[in-house]
Parts: sequence; structure tokens; C-alpha cells
Amino acid sequence: MGLAGVDEETIAVDDPRFPRAASGRLTGMAREIDAVSRCSRRSPPRGDTDLEDALLRALTRARERGITTVHDPGVGLIGGPEELAAYRRLDSAGRLPVRVVGFLRGDIARAGGTVFESAGRAQGRFRLAGAKFWADGSIQGLSAALRAPYLCDPGHHGDLLQPQPELDAMVAPVAAAGGQLAVHANGDAAVSAALTAISRAQDSTDDPRHRIEHCRVTSASDLDALKKAGVGVSFFVNHVYFWGDRHRDRFLGEERSGFLDPLASADAAGLRFGLHSDCPITPMDPLATIRTAVNRLTSGGSVLGPDERIGVHRALKAMTVDSAYPVHEEGLVGTIAPGMRADPVVLDGPLSAVADAAAPMPKPIRVMVGGSWD
Repeated sequence: MGLAGVDEETIAVDDPRFPRAASGRLTGMAREIDAVSRCSRRSPPRGDTDLEDALLRALTRARERGITTVHDPGVGLIGGPEELAAYRRLDSAGRLPVRVVGFLRGDIARAGGTVFESAGRAQGRFRLAGAKFWADGSIQGLSAALRAPYLCDPGHHGDLLQPQPELDAMVAPVAAAGGQLAVHANGDAAVSAALTAISRAQDSTDDPRHRIEHCRVTSASDLDALKKAGVGVSFFVNHVYFWGDRHRDRFLGEERSGFLDPLASADAAGLRFGLHSDCPITPMDPLATIRTAVNRLTSGGSVLGPDERIGVHRALKAMTVDSAYPVHEEGLVGTIAPGMRADPVVLDGPLSAVADAAAPMPKPIRVMVGGSWD
């Protein structure tokens, strides 16, 4: 942090990105992407193969967990443009263990020259579908943009990372170039801002299928608006398990936390939604994510929002074909049928066991990608 020029003299006392202890000294914590990037830019330079090695470790772990297609809405977050180049090199060499649909960091994509690839056009296992943008931060970081204040701080409701006109201007060039938009939005105010920006973007395709990532705090009217606009959602339902107790008791209160990641309501509204882990924020484990969607158990053993539980097969659909739909791949992956890509997963037990939170979790024992078990 010292090398990055982050110290008590250079950082404003009230800068929430760099919190201070009661003594007035910086705690060493950096919150949100801008603050972390300010520090990480001074990290030692990476070697020629470091990014490739890291990608292979992560994607191999994904395959071990029964994942055959990864959506990476953060290409460039760690390695900048070189991260995309690393994906391309691995793909050209036939080394990617799973398929990857990438979304490039928005500021890189807006720099120009980015070519987006539609479903079915990629020759290998990687394709760049669009770009990722951020409308707000996180609930647990008190940086998600909410319409109503946080329970623990009645004077604070978070803020958008940029004003609406700026967010509109950020996403417009990508949509105009035929790229899909993926906008991070956790709070309901951010969900509304993301939907507004997406709706104002002039698309160059007839069926863009832009999406909002996370959509944690929202309302029934927001879900209806998303459905009407044809905007997809990928819910981060793992929040219910990992942070549900804290969201209820500290950040949101009983009512709002009960509608956290409202899968049943989204289903009733007619949304085709996906589920994700936001790895490395929570582990890549689709069966554990399905169990959370079915039971809505928190790590403390409470049921958070019982009315928002969905069945095992509806959760499986969200994790497979309805996750393929937002990237135009529902005709290629997500179901086992003639003409589909041969990407099946074999478990060591019945899928129905996922519904019983006390039962041993079935595990993937064989994973095929493109007709190959290797």
C-alpha cells in the first residue's frame, strides 16, 4: 500500500474505500475495485505463463466440480487485456478443459477494436460474448445502492458507482458493436439504473439478451420490469447461505432479506434466470448452489425467505439450460438431446439427494466435454 501511495496523508479521512481504525490509522483494507486496483497495480510483474497457469487451475477445478461451460464476466479484472490474450492462446492450443463464454472488463472493451463472437461461431472452446460493467458495490461492503437505507446505518443507502448518464454512455458502445451487456447490480437502486442503461442502449442485434448480475435486493415490480424489457438475470443465491444471517440481522432486516435473490418470484414473473457462484467470492460448486436455491438455509441454520424456495428440477434448469439461454446457447448446451453438444456429467448419487440438506451431497465422478471424458 505504501508503494501505491496509500497512507494516512494521501487518503481522505472520510474515504470509505480505505477504512480507518478508531486510532485514525488505515486498517489495511481496500474496498471495491478501484481501491484494490490502485494497490494491485504495484504488485510484482507476472511471468509469461502466470495468467495461463492461473486460468488452467481455475478451469480444471470447474470441471472437477461438474461444470462444462463457464461464464467469465470479469475477463481482464486481474490481467487486463493480456488476460483475454491468455484465453486465446490456450484455446488455440486446445488446452481449455471446459468451454468459456467471456465478458471483457467494460473499460477495455470500450477502448475499441474488440470483436464479439455470437453463439455457435467460435471455432474452439472460448468466445467473447460481450462486456461487464458495475453499477454498484456489495451489501456487506455497505456499497450496494439501495432505495431504502441500511438497517445498521439509517442515514446511508449506498450510491451508484457513476451517475445514470455516465453508466448509459459506458454501455452504449458495446451494445452498438453487437456485444452483450452484463451489468453488476446488487441493490434495488442499482438494478433500476442497470435496467435503464440497458434499455437506452441501441443494439445492433434483434435479440441481444443483456443481463444483470446478482440482482440481490429487488422487488416484484422490478422483476416485472426485467421481464417486460427482455433483460435476463443471473442470481447469486449463494448469498443466502454465506451472508443471509448477517443480511437479516445487520444490513437489511427481516423483510428485505426474505426477498433476497427471489427465485420463486422470478419464476412466477416468467423470468428465465441463471444461478452462479461469483467465484472466487464463493466456491464453484453447482450442486451446493442448487441445494441453497431449494432450501434457502443460511450458514447459521435458519430458513431465509421460505416462500422463495424452488424445486430441485427448477434449480437444475436454472443452472443448465436457463444459464445457457442468456448467451444464446440453449440450442447447443444445457440439455441432453440429439444435436446438442455432448457435455454430460455423471454423479455418484441421485440428484434428488440435493433437496435434503442433511443428506450427503452427490459428487461428479465423470465429466464429458465435447464427447471426451479427458
